[in-house]
Amino acid sequence: MIKGRKEKEEQEYHHKRKEAHKIIRNKKKTYMKYVIQSIEDQKHNNTRKMYQTVNKFTKGYQYKFIIIRSKKGELAMNTKEKEIWKEYFDKLLNTEEPRELIKKGNKEISEVEVQVEELAIEDVKKAISNLKNNKAAGTDGMHLELIKYAGNKLLNRMYKLVRQILEEERIPKEWKETIIVPIHKRRD
Repeated sequence: MIKGRKEKEEQEYHHKRKEAHKIIRNKKKTYMKYVIQSIEDQKHNNTRKMYQTVNKFTKGYQYKFIIIRSKKGELAMNTKEKEIWKEYFDKLLNTEEPRELIKKGNKEISEVEVQVEELAIEDVKKAISNLKNNKAAGTDGMHLELIKYAGNKLLNRMYKLVRQILEEERIPKEWKETIIVPIHKRRD
């Protein structure tokens, strides 16, 4: 009696397992059709999005490691410790200014005077038009496309701002701030 019950339960288990696999296969087919359809829809409208979808689909799930080295040289993987990151980027980005004077022959050069041509609005317009699309926004949240396609009003304001910076010889403090995103390299 126990043996018959066990066989019946095993058969029921195998039957349920087959049903589950069938449901999973059908869900995968539906998902594949959806992905293929979205790729087809994006082919003409948004090729960048289409290639992102294709790459995501072909590569599958990619686990992202966060790896840095501590002061001792040990690998610190998947750590949330802000101090290690702070030390790493302090060492990488913050260097002291050279205090020694540059010597050229017998003369000491303490300041280098550079003659710069007068800034024209066309120079600013050319620099703005050379900005790349699809780049991350800065700390102010402004995307480069906004600046690029804003029009003449913003162009004139940017021109005045750049001229003021050149005249005062001082870069705004906000321009020195940045967002750093560490990217894992395969060799570590």
